[in-house]
Amino acid sequence: MATISASGVDRITYIFIIFITSFVFVLCIPNVRMKHEIDTRSYHHYDDLTSLLQNIVKKYPTLTKLHKVGTSVDNRNLWAIQITDNINVVEPGEPMFKYVGNMHGNEAVSREVLIYLIQYLLDEYGKDDRITKIVNSTNIYIMPSMDPDGFENSEVGDCTGVQGRTNQHLVDLNRNFPDQFFDKIPKPEPESKVMMEWIQQNKFVLSANLHGGSVVASYPFDDSKLHVDKVDSKSPDDNVFRLLAHTYANSHLTMHTGNHCSDHFEGDHGITNGAHWYDVPGGMQDFNYLHSNCFEITLELSCCKYPQPTQLAQEWENNKPALLAYLEKVHIGVKGFVHDASTGKGIENAVISVEGIEHNISTAQFGDYWRLLVPGKYSISAHTPGYESLTHRDVDVPEGPGVSLDFKLKKRSVPPSPNTNLSTSTNKSNAIAPTDYIKKEEKLVEYVNRFHDAEHRKNMQFIEPTSFVHHNYTAMMNLLKKYSQDYPEITRLYSVGKSVQDRELWVLEISDNPGVHEPGEPEFKYVANMHGNEVVGRELLLQLIDFLCRNYKQNEFVTLMVNLTRIHLMPSMNPDGYEISTEGDIQGVRGRTNNNNFDLNRNFPDQYRTTYSNNHQEPETVAVMKWLKSIPFVLSANLHGGSLVANFPYDDTKRGYSSYSKSPDDKAFIMISEAYSMAHSTMHSGHPCVWSDEYFKDGITNGAQWYSVSGGMQDWNYLHTNCFETTLELGCTKFPWTKDLPGYWEANKYSLLVYMGQVHKGVSGFVLDSETGFGIANASINVEGINHTIYSAPDGDYWRLLASGQYTVTVSHPLYTKRSVTVQVTDNAAIHVNFSLNANVHRNQWSSLIDFDIKENMVTEYVNTHDIQNDLRDIALHNPGFVSFDTLHMNRKGKSVSLIHLSSEVNSHEDHKPHVLLLGNVNGDEPVGTEILIRLVRHLVTGYLHQEPNTVNILNNSHVHVIPQLNIKGATKAVPGDCSGIHYRGQRFPQLISADDPVVGAVRKQFEDHQFDLVVSLESGGMYMVMPRNDKAGKVSTVGLLTALTEDEDMLQVLARSFADSLPAMYKSDTCGNAMTEKVGIVHGADVSGHGYSMMDDVYDHYHTLWISAHISCCKFPPGSRLPGIWMMTFNPMMHILKKSLQGVRGIVTDEAGKPISEAILEIDDNGKFLTTSSDGHFFLMLSEGFHTIEADTAGYEALHKKVLVQKDVSAELNFVLKKEERILSYHNYIEMKSSLQNISSTCSDIAKLYNIGRSTSGYYLWMLEMGKESKLYRPGILLTANIHGNEVVGREILLKLAADLCHLYKQDSSITDLLDMTRIYILPSLNPDGAEKAKPSCTSLAGKDNSNNIDLDKAFPDANYDGKIFIQSEIAALTKWMSVTDLSLSVSFQAGDLVVAYPHRGTDTTNIDDLASLKKLALVYASNHQNMQVEGGCGTNENHYLDGTVKGFHQLEDTGSFLDYAYDVQHIPSIIVYTGCCFYPEANSLPTAWHDNRRALLATIKEVHNGVYGNVKDERKSKTLKGFTVFVENSDTFQANVNENGSFHLYLAPGQYRLKVVKPEYDEMHLSVTISSTQTSQTVAVNMKESRTVFGLTHLLAITIAGVVGLVFIVFLTVIICIKYEKPKRFSDIGFHRLRPEDDDDDDDNVDFPDFVNETKSAPPRAKEYHDSSSDDEEHNLFDGRLLRK
Repeated sequence: MATISASGVDRITYIFIIFITSFVFVLCIPNVRMKHEIDTRSYHHYDDLTSLLQNIVKKYPTLTKLHKVGTSVDNRNLWAIQITDNINVVEPGEPMFKYVGNMHGNEAVSREVLIYLIQYLLDEYGKDDRITKIVNSTNIYIMPSMDPDGFENSEVGDCTGVQGRTNQHLVDLNRNFPDQFFDKIPKPEPESKVMMEWIQQNKFVLSANLHGGSVVASYPFDDSKLHVDKVDSKSPDDNVFRLLAHTYANSHLTMHTGNHCSDHFEGDHGITNGAHWYDVPGGMQDFNYLHSNCFEITLELSCCKYPQPTQLAQEWENNKPALLAYLEKVHIGVKGFVHDASTGKGIENAVISVEGIEHNISTAQFGDYWRLLVPGKYSISAHTPGYESLTHRDVDVPEGPGVSLDFKLKKRSVPPSPNTNLSTSTNKSNAIAPTDYIKKEEKLVEYVNRFHDAEHRKNMQFIEPTSFVHHNYTAMMNLLKKYSQDYPEITRLYSVGKSVQDRELWVLEISDNPGVHEPGEPEFKYVANMHGNEVVGRELLLQLIDFLCRNYKQNEFVTLMVNLTRIHLMPSMNPDGYEISTEGDIQGVRGRTNNNNFDLNRNFPDQYRTTYSNNHQEPETVAVMKWLKSIPFVLSANLHGGSLVANFPYDDTKRGYSSYSKSPDDKAFIMISEAYSMAHSTMHSGHPCVWSDEYFKDGITNGAQWYSVSGGMQDWNYLHTNCFETTLELGCTKFPWTKDLPGYWEANKYSLLVYMGQVHKGVSGFVLDSETGFGIANASINVEGINHTIYSAPDGDYWRLLASGQYTVTVSHPLYTKRSVTVQVTDNAAIHVNFSLNANVHRNQWSSLIDFDIKENMVTEYVNTHDIQNDLRDIALHNPGFVSFDTLHMNRKGKSVSLIHLSSEVNSHEDHKPHVLLLGNVNGDEPVGTEILIRLVRHLVTGYLHQEPNTVNILNNSHVHVIPQLNIKGATKAVPGDCSGIHYRGQRFPQLISADDPVVGAVRKQFEDHQFDLVVSLESGGMYMVMPRNDKAGKVSTVGLLTALTEDEDMLQVLARSFADSLPAMYKSDTCGNAMTEKVGIVHGADVSGHGYSMMDDVYDHYHTLWISAHISCCKFPPGSRLPGIWMMTFNPMMHILKKSLQGVRGIVTDEAGKPISEAILEIDDNGKFLTTSSDGHFFLMLSEGFHTIEADTAGYEALHKKVLVQKDVSAELNFVLKKEERILSYHNYIEMKSSLQNISSTCSDIAKLYNIGRSTSGYYLWMLEMGKESKLYRPGILLTANIHGNEVVGREILLKLAADLCHLYKQDSSITDLLDMTRIYILPSLNPDGAEKAKPSCTSLAGKDNSNNIDLDKAFPDANYDGKIFIQSEIAALTKWMSVTDLSLSVSFQAGDLVVAYPHRGTDTTNIDDLASLKKLALVYASNHQNMQVEGGCGTNENHYLDGTVKGFHQLEDTGSFLDYAYDVQHIPSIIVYTGCCFYPEANSLPTAWHDNRRALLATIKEVHNGVYGNVKDERKSKTLKGFTVFVENSDTFQANVNENGSFHLYLAPGQYRLKVVKPEYDEMHLSVTISSTQTSQTVAVNMKESRTVFGLTHLLAITIAGVVGLVFIVFLTVIICIKYEKPKRFSDIGFHRLRPEDDDDDDDNVDFPDFVNETKSAPPRAKEYHDSSSDDEEHNLFDGRLLRK
């Protein structure tokens, strides 16, 4: 046997050890390789990344799934890999997490780090417990590259550049998301768009967006309103975001140091608020937070954006622990499920809210939710429509993994109802309430009644308040917060607004379910300290809070009160006033008012009087009013001090003095007032204060009977809400000493409780839809014999306080058949009555009969923006012959403003047809309008296809444009069920206008393209119509006052009524319940608070577009179940207003050759309303029914008026053919003038009559052309005179041209025809023919100015004091005598040498102030209608001196003896002088311009004569017309009129109030008041005169006898005198003969038909001193005695 040496053994052992070591090493190699197999040596380009991810999914099919989220601009896929343990199943309760990298293409580290993370999670799954737990409990999504195009354009080694940062469109994707503060962002890029959809369609909980260029964790918000750097912009979840950011930074190997890349974040350990670092509008992290459940932060991973690959391994090591730690944070906070309590099924999209954090999240598919929170205690609630909300309080959130918290929500059902069998429902289940509820309420009211009588009640043991001190604002606030924190299960502290000095108006709610209106539970409130120095109520409410909280669940009475009542307590409505009040104040006023020195109990709108104190509302008042309208309060009291009495409505009277002012509910108010006073220890005795002798029976009083108060809060409550309120005066000392406070509590304790309990009396119940069982909101509840309506709350519940007695209660709603029931009310608990109402028409039946059975129109769900776009596009695609579709604007979310156009000629823009624009949801939170318009589009399309006559008529004769949803951005922020809009956080239309939002620009472009005739916007939040104007400052009325009226007020009213008359509910003040709106019927925007549509006014001013806003739903965002009913209700109004839009005139304006005239000006009814024709001469005018006068005018053509009859709902055809203006006019000498006048007289003999009124000094006849159609009706007269100065001939030519136009346009031009039919027009072309014959063309020559006696006629007219002794020129004698016997209302004369209209006086600066308005208005009518007078007025030194084209004559040219003053002072009529131009006698080629400048003004002035007062005088007893009376305008020295033979008279007067006096000696004077308004400028009055019973105090018989005797004596005496006189010889010089002129024998004149008086007044010019007037001085004097000689 061989032996082995020692050395051999060692060698063998050595070999064995090497073998074993090698074997172990080999076994270990696989594990070593797995730890390091992540390849960090190079970057992954797009193809590499795609291949890698696909291979990973193949390798780990049970753990991964690859998703294509979308594509880039260059069509590269945006890959996201999903990692979880159960990849093919959505696991309930498993949160979703995501990482997004490479949003900026050149920031490449994030891309690679996420690739490494994917591999690491999968490689370590099942090996590493931590990784396994993460994957098993989380649904992880990782997107390595959001900008693959940018990455491909980037260059490795570029640390700070921007190449590749953007996408292929050069857009920075992290500036491309919707932003809360900054709207002007381009449309979304493909990458942004798909990311937004991905984020919003999935319930991600937590995310991070990985960037490069620094090393820091940045958290929301990324920008601020100011858009400046270094400003913290905190989100509501700032604490959570800081925790998340710190988690990453602290886990990162270097980030937490905060000192990298020249950035310094040391102070906050490597984290920063995004906006504080630098402002980034449009960032993705903010979008995640604001538009989804997801919390996201932005992680900057490296200083170098695209470092060399050698750096990647270190970056992975730096970030790996942080990536894992951050991922685990998805599990912090609170998680759980929201289930249906009865079925156990999860409720998707239920809202989870956390008290104190204004950010909500919603549940996922299975009702599961995850709410990230930092450690602490929280009150967390779950809400969803149709279910009762549920709140978990004192939820303790620990550090680390969160706590589980489930919610089981109960469906809202009809709450406790009747305790009787009374019901209007056939469903008895709705008529019987649970027995336990009935017993509880009966028990509560039993307690209330037991404590009602202070003198006989048996007191109960309570836990009493122990602290009685005064509380200033800070102490009060702290105390309220303490109770809110100590008793969270029954209290909620909230503020309704702020005082002037920014103090909160705190309210503490006490209820078993605070924060929620429980259907069927009445709302009650106490308000105290309205007067700051009246503090007893303030302290009592603080003590009442303590009392209720501490006795809850300790005392049955208090527990019942809290459980069955929602109680709101406002200790101080005037905290500012309290702070300056003084303890010990008994009856002072310091601190009574608010900080603006307004008494808040005089500051509410009043039913009778608007005073200085309530013509606007103070901040405290506004806040309280808004509060009262937001909650359906039933009963309230306003706690005051200074006396001891319960005061009930009304507080004031119509006349403002003290007397009993009874409200319709006087009995109920007495009942509740006595409830307080009788339970009070002393109030019921009726003797309030020791120093006062006042006595109030039973301690109560009617407010106005005590003293009248306008603007009080209690009346406003009653008149504008459902709430009954009284005012309780709680003591004679306003601010008692602290030591006295316990006594006040003892005196009022039971009263406060008993009064509160009255809310459970009367009648209460629900108003229900019999078909669906849903509650009906805003149903009217009326009680027979009581003229006061209350309204059902949003859930259909109602409470009607009533005193004991039998009543018939009726419930009604516009959409339902009303129901009535008779009830017997007692002093016990309320009688419960449910009303189950049947719809007026069954929906299916209505749909079949009216709406073509369109099923989509009866759905009960709202459509979203994408559905709107798709539905409208489909409709247009299927009906191209009469429907077109267009996208007006698309926002960053891809949501668009869509427009659909319907017309039989949809491809033509027809200007002779009306274009109507229908707008929906302009404000964002009113989606009802959207729904109605989409349904209307469906109806119109279907109706046209069926050839339904009404629809065919509309679409054949109009163009209907529909934008169902205008405010696409706001629509996403509307809150379902938000009836008042109080929860809406979006921008309303006025804000969009102010911000110049792109949507507004898109709409404006439509107006440019179509110039719509009518816009109807469908809105909600009330039931009323709004029309322009929205701003009174935009329009000044004819009397100079600001007005909201437009020139189209009549048509706007017609359109609004066509809608509202089909919807009677719009005219009822009770339709929405006073808690919703105060507006009823049809109002102007200026009268609606907050309407403010400047665009409504703008489009009217710029395009003459009529815009009407129809508010069609009381609730802004009602439940979808109400949509079919609203559609049925608004269908007829919509169709009626579309039919009404057809009503008007359409036509074309052409020249005589038939060529269309574009931009011709059309004026309607001479009211200043102008439109223009289209490029092809067409027009459409929307007009009210009846006759209208349309004027067509354009440069170079003669204007033409036509009258047209507009009939209901149809368009009348009216075409104009315009003649070219005469370009050549020439002057007329005397013979030519006479010939022209004779030609007019013979050509138009039915309307024109020519005669002479006398002769000039040289013997020329003074020709008067009287124009107008003979009529038995009274027609006012106007005198037009020219050529007073012979060298001023333009006026003569203007009047000759006027006469010719009147002649040849009669019966052709409707306006001229009307003027001639209704007016006597007297035209005297030349008063001074002598001078005219001498004058020659010259602008400055005075040759011919005077008459042949060298007398300036305009200085020679007699004044009112003329005594007959001064010689009167022949021309003046003729004219004045003619005027004295002619009934005239106005006088207009024409002169030259200036460009202005002058009005009296000229000889003095004194004109009666009461006459100035009429004189000035007459002058303005002419000047404002003249082409240039108001622009270029004045000549020489007066050039541009006349601001409005008018001047008082004295200020222009001071002269006596003017015709202007004569007509005014002597003839007593308004008079003006028109100065036609600076040149006295211009060349003939200027005459066409002069005529064109004056034509419109002349016609307007002739029309103006019809304004003022018309009257008819009759004998009161005999009823016959009387003549010979004189009518004076009191307070006027001049204006008067004589009553003609037919008993008629007319006075021209401007708008205003006047007193008239009618006089005739044998009749009693008559005085009457007349008001002429700016809109109705003429008035007709009937004057009934009473014959006087005495003459100079004598009876008629005696007066006649005496007069007869005196007359006989006078005759005898006169006979004797005559006989003596005729004894003397006669001299021829004493007889009035004179030599005849040669022209007297002119044969041409023999054929002229002259009035009889002409032969008596003919006179020849004087011949030196031989002239002697044949009339006596007395006769001449009488010539000028004004109108005393008129017929």
